[in-house]
Amino acid sequence: MHRLHFILGLWLLLCCSDTSRAEDTGLEKADHENASQWVQTTVNGYLIKAHYLPAKQPDLPSPAVLLVAGSGATDHNGNNLAMGLHNNSYQMLAAALQQAGYAVLRPDKRGVGQSRATDHDPAAVRFDHHVKDVVAWIQFLRQHHTDITVIGHSLGGLMAMQAMRQEPVNRLVALASVADSAHATVKRQMQNQPEFVRQAALPLLDRLAQGETIPGSEVPVFLHPLLGPDTQGYLQSFMQLEPRSALQDLYIPTLVLVGDHDIQIAVPETQQMAAGLPHVRLQVIAGMNHVLKAAPAERMANMATYAEPERPLHADLMPALLAFLPTVHDNHAPSPPSP
Repeated sequence: MHRLHFILGLWLLLCCSDTSRAEDTGLEKADHENASQWVQTTVNGYLIKAHYLPAKQPDLPSPAVLLVAGSGATDHNGNNLAMGLHNNSYQMLAAALQQAGYAVLRPDKRGVGQSRATDHDPAAVRFDHHVKDVVAWIQFLRQHHTDITVIGHSLGGLMAMQAMRQEPVNRLVALASVADSAHATVKRQMQNQPEFVRQAALPLLDRLAQGETIPGSEVPVFLHPLLGPDTQGYLQSFMQLEPRSALQDLYIPTLVLVGDHDIQIAVPETQQMAAGLPHVRLQVIAGMNHVLKAAPAERMANMATYAEPERPLHADLMPALLAFLPTVHDNHAPSPPSP
């Protein structure tokens, strides 16, 4: 049963709402030497906070990178400690980007970590709240930087795409991003679950896709984190959004990165999302998994890396990003392709 709960927990990473509190890992002690700080802004009265890591040479113009976290209670370090997921991927990525000369902003999403209000109601959160928060962070960075790249990871990729329709930036990186609608993605992911889980979940998922509100008494207890009353509204608020439709409307330079050992995001779906879009460059990294680490293809060994905080980022990730990001201190971004 423990193994089943762990598998379900990983499945829920993509689609559950932020119903638990993430914790600080204490791994940012060295950041104080780099003048890092927590910054804040408000969106319709809700206070949200982010960890800001300045460029190594703060006196010179520097491009900025906004990291948008994936779903669930994933914090600014890429961890969800309440579910035993401790990989430090975002913390490592931010440190590598800063070392390369970029300023980096890593928000805690609304309801998570430093952005969790005392009166936070998880059942009231909708996908558009997170999109508006991303818009607010882009506007925050624009006060200090003329060149901004948004890196959206997992469901954060779709959040970034939606936000940039309202607040365009210089470029986008869709990193292990959801590439199909949540409805289709969860149904695909369900194929890796035990038969009794599929039989219980799929009819409920289809009912939610039709806009139905399902009483908690009709949802098995083991499915409450995904399909229970507290999460139905959040899931319904984005489950029909199509990432390709959002991506093809952006017309800004975009890098789509995915690993071929990602057990949450399928490479064929990602290829289909990016196909034929002139402003999109697709790169598949051999051996990289969903938490951006080198990992075996075998499912259980792959999942074990989600709880290995010392495992480094995949060796090919930063070279792929640096080949796409602007040269440091060169803030003349290329013009977006014409529609």
